[in-house]
Amino acid sequence: MPRALAILPDESSTQANSYSTLIRDHVEKGQVLAARRLLELALDQGLASPDLELWRRTLAPPRVLQGKNSATPTDRSREFQWLENESHAYRGQWVAVEGGRLLAAADSLKAVLAKLARMVPKPQALVHRID
Repeated sequence: MPRALAILPDESSTQANSYSTLIRDHVEKGQVLAARRLLELALDQGLASPDLELWRRTLAPPRVLQGKNSATPTDRSREFQWLENESHAYRGQWVAVEGGRLLAAADSLKAVLAKLARMVPKPQALVHRID
């Protein structure tokens, strides 16, 4: 009776899985910078796996995308100033801010977007969740 051969993962596959597990543990603890450093270390060692590729995309620095209807970049300094000065009163909520002015606040993104949709003219608000 023929015996099935056990296929053992190669060393780099095992290392990639170990790094992936450690990265996930850091992310679950909210230690994103530590997770990014571990990922960078794994990639610098030439390790590759589908999990590490997913972590590479997930932990990539955030990108600011231009809105569909915006012809030119929008200066958001007044919105960021509002967030810095006023957001403490809206912890746990979604807010929509435009020109340093609060347009909407709610517990859900859906509710904030619904409020914005009813406004005329349509605002070009910065929508953000306050943690």
